[in-house]
Amino acid sequence: MTNPEEPLGPFVDARPAHRPERVTLAGRWVTLAPLDSARHAVSLYDGSNGEPERERVWTYLFDGPYANLHDFRASLETKARSEDPLFFAVIDNATGRALGYQTLMRFDAANPSGEDGVGWGLETTADTLDVVAARCGLGSAETLRRVFQRNLGVSPDAYRRRFRTAPLEGTSA
Repeated sequence: MTNPEEPLGPFVDARPAHRPERVTLAGRWVTLAPLDSARHAVSLYDGSNGEPERERVWTYLFDGPYANLHDFRASLETKARSEDPLFFAVIDNATGRALGYQTLMRFDAANPSGEDGVGWGLETTADTLDVVAARCGLGSAETLRRVFQRNLGVSPDAYRRRFRTAPLEGTSA
């Protein structure tokens, strides 16, 4: 039960929010870049198609795996034109490779909210959970574990074991 004497926090700005834009967002470890089939298709296709272990990334997604690069590129072209969701490639700053894609979706500017969705990523790197958490802005592996447990009902380790694909070059063990 709340205490009616408890002071309230600061007022929340109730003006409508701006919709996310197709801009490049550079971080310390990864860069989110607007999805571009010409620039990202080969790297993304190679990391998610062709072998059963790599294709497991598609298990809970609505499309894929793809029979060939041509079909995959056509799908990325459609995604790149989408307004909602907006698709961004996740680029590893160390290698310049597209590791996966991220979406921002279900915008509600009147009630500032939206969702983010993950195409893939955790299962394609051998980096420690501390490194992954830092790259995601979560600070620690423990925070990453809590986020996974709350949102997916599994630990990041269990998710990684289930959907593991071949590690990418340049990752740490």
